[in-house]
Amino acid sequence: DRNGDGDAEDIVSLLINLSTGLTTVLPEETGTGGVLFEDHIAYLLSEYVAGEDLTGDGDSNDYVVHILNLSTGQVTNLSLARYNSGENSNHWMAITASERDTVVDLNGDGDERDSVVFTYQVSTGALNNTGMAGSAKAISDQWLEIPASEFQSGIDYNEDGDTSDTITHFLRLATGEIYNTNLYMSSGNSRFDGNVLMVGIFEGYIGTDGED
Repeated sequence: DRNGDGDAEDIVSLLINLSTGLTTVLPEETGTGGVLFEDHIAYLLSEYVAGEDLTGDGDSNDYVVHILNLSTGQVTNLSLARYNSGENSNHWMAITASERDTVVDLNGDGDERDSVVFTYQVSTGALNNTGMAGSAKAISDQWLEIPASEFQSGIDYNEDGDTSDTITHFLRLATGEIYNTNLYMSSGNSRFDGNVLMVGIFEGYIGTDGED
């Protein structure tokens, strides 16, 4: 019984310090592990295991994002039901939250079916809703890449007359500014050196001038 709850049936997340050999058990069962950044861990806590509604949506079947401060032991509930794994960039973390599970229209488009990107700043504890529907990838300590779904947001980002594309946006973490590239970029092909971005694009999704 590694987490001290009286049984030996749980999936328990451990922190192992490779320098000292010290092993620490997370204070609450996470089930799916966590994302380590700075001296914090972001992890999912099952409402079923916790025995309570952690998002306030009236049910207890979600997995909800929590932040553990390893220095102080403080645990913060962000009240977001996460859709997929977070992306961390040292001082920041990107979280894609599920509207269906959180039961809130997080991007204000009139439905509750999207996956919306949030950022969390470690130093201040500030949680910011970017309003962008899609996923997120940290490409540096300063920038976040967001392949935004036109279908989920209902917005024609590249102005080609439809809302069926996934258009890459970049978010400057320090200011929250979002830049629309108007381009569909091949996933995972971005390279960034601090000032210059190299990307791969798919011609078929450009379409603003009637040509590929």
